[in-house]
Amino acid sequence: MNALGDLIAFVEGLGAAGISYRLESVRNSIMVVIPCPDRYIEAEFFADGHVEVQFFGPPSSDVVEFKPDALLEAVIVHMNTRTGASPLDSAGT
Repeated sequence: MNALGDLIAFVEGLGAAGISYRLESVRNSIMVVIPCPDRYIEAEFFADGHVEVQFFGPPSSDVVEFKPDALLEAVIVHMNTRTGASPLDSAGT
């Protein structure tokens, strides 16, 4: 799949899971902003196919790279996790 296909599959996956998001254009990328109950996520999709992700809220993170399908899975699990560790908590470690 190409970079645009990855972005489209990612936002379609969010929509199918009932997760709201917002799209913005920043730094030569398309950013997907995903509000979660305890934090928000900024995922920047670049034309060369790499995806940079940063989490804001406890705990905040440095910018980490994710594969789009792994990020989608982690976001869906996080949104459905009520207690215990979230897969987002160990991102980039």
